[in-house]
Amino acid sequence: MKKINFLMATLTAITLGSCITDEIEIPKSEGNHENPQVIQISATMDTGAATRAGTALQSTALSFDASRKAGVYVYKNTKTAITDSYGYENNQVTALAADGTLTTTAMFYPQDGGAIDAYVYAPYVSTGASLAAMPFTINGNQSSDANYLASDFVFGKTANVSTGNAAEVTLNHALSKIIVNVTAGTGSPSLTGLSGIQLTGINTKATINMTTAFNNTRPYVNKSAVTSNTTGNVTVSSGTTTTAACIIPPQTTPAGAKISLTIDEATKTADINGQEFEPGKVYTIAVTLNLNAITVKVTSIEDWATGTTINKAITM
Repeated sequence: MKKINFLMATLTAITLGSCITDEIEIPKSEGNHENPQVIQISATMDTGAATRAGTALQSTALSFDASRKAGVYVYKNTKTAITDSYGYENNQVTALAADGTLTTTAMFYPQDGGAIDAYVYAPYVSTGASLAAMPFTINGNQSSDANYLASDFVFGKTANVSTGNAAEVTLNHALSKIIVNVTAGTGSPSLTGLSGIQLTGINTKATINMTTAFNNTRPYVNKSAVTSNTTGNVTVSSGTTTTAACIIPPQTTPAGAKISLTIDEATKTADINGQEFEPGKVYTIAVTLNLNAITVKVTSIEDWATGTTINKAITM
């Protein structure tokens, strides 16, 4: 499992965990004046099912390129806000190299020597960011890997990290993954004319409370920690592929929610309203195209990390 190191260093030559000379001014909230300790954070993905059908995107390692960034919050142990002038909020982490080495501005342990809690999330949110109410909108066209990854909100927390120790964070998927499989049914209609798969009338915006989000066992993300709103459409595929995946906010799909196929320049739809999608789970939707109708069934529900299977059908 690939580990991504968050190297907290300035552009000057600062060695992680080493002393800073007195030539560098250390703010009061940023470490012991005599021997300030730089925080080193590493992060790994919780391993499990691949996050995109047929590929290993962001399954065992956080995927980064020049356009993708992460955010870091650090507080005193048990705190979720700046306390006694100490804390770091939404520090941006950027990719520097193909091997996954990341950096942000230097962060230090409290000058009183106390322990810290560290939160890491991705992708980075620049507007309205809040640890307790992080706003996030999925991409409306997830037919490309880049837009799919931009929709995969992951986060994690490590608590009670003592001064001088590395803060190791395991990242978990906060949203729901949908795999759509399209097959030919009664009358054996041809699928060669398939040119697109969409989910329409679903919630596309989420709010994530990272302070209350974690269970001790899988699924690690509490259902109550992620809410959704604002209906819209998501393009799952814009080509001829019969198996494709997308990521949506956890929700019970609103009235009018549908799955839509574009085939031979015509649109075929089926209702998916009232279907519950939970955080951190993968749902496989089997779409059977008959000559006169579409049949839809949720054939499996899996934890993103464990592969537990549950069968459920949607009545047409």
